[in-house]
Order: sequence, then C-alpha cells, then structure tokens
Amino acid sequence: MTYDERGNRTSESHYGVDGKPCVPKYGCARREMTHDERGNKISESYYGPDGKPCMLDGDYARLERTYDERGNETSRSYYGMDGKPCVPKYGYARVEMTYDERGNKISESYYGVDDKPCLCREDYARVERTYDECGNKTSESYYGVDGKPVNIR
Repeated sequence: MTYDERGNRTSESHYGVDGKPCVPKYGCARREMTHDERGNKISESYYGPDGKPCMLDGDYARLERTYDERGNETSRSYYGMDGKPCVPKYGYARVEMTYDERGNKISESYYGVDDKPCLCREDYARVERTYDECGNKTSESYYGVDGKPVNIR
C-alpha cells in the first residue's frame, strides 16, 4: 500500500506466494486512488495482474466522485476499460445527489451512458426526500425517466 503526504491511501497491490501480482476475491490486482484537498476519495482505478485496466467484479474499471463544500458526495460515475461511461450492476452510469442545509440527502438522479435519465435497478430515475427539523425522513417520492411519479416494487 502507498499513501500521500496527508495519509490518504493512494494504491494497494496484491501478490501471490510466488511474489507475482494476483487477483484476490474482489477482482483486481491493483487499485489506485486519488483524493481532493479535503481527503475525499475522488477516483479509483482497477488493474489486473498484467498492469492493464480491468473490470472490478465485471462491473467497472474506474469510479469517479465529486463532493460539495461540506464533504457530501454529489456525484458518482462509472467507466469501462475503454475509459467510456459504463453501466454496472446498479443500472446507471452516473448518479447525482443533492443535500439540504443539514446534510440530509434530498434527491438522487440516475443517468445512462448517453447522459439521459435512466432507471436504476429499483426501477426509478429520481428519488426525492423531505425531512423534519430533527432530521427524520418524512417523505420519499419516486419518478420515472419522464419525470412523472412511479410506483416502486
């Protein structure tokens, strides 16, 4: 494992008993991470024993995140070995989140590789939440790709 000057882990590699790179149970021989100035992990890239990009558990080769000034994750995007957006098992290539002034997640919107709204694996494209003054969730509403309310399973 390697770390940057702030103590953030920047890489980890796995080796077999023969000293050669190997793939452990979760699917990559090497993982590289980058962090922003606040220590938030903004990217993760995965590599096989040959040093080339590989798909983590067959899902994605790179993950990128953004954060707001409070450290809340505001987006997460998935990429394939070719560097292009891909859709892992979650059903979307990118999700965007918004928060209220107390840090409660009030919305999540899902997008496909074409950057258009898409259904996540739970069959909605956006969820909106409200909270009371104590931070208790008081409502949750689901919407389809057309922006109209949908019933979920």
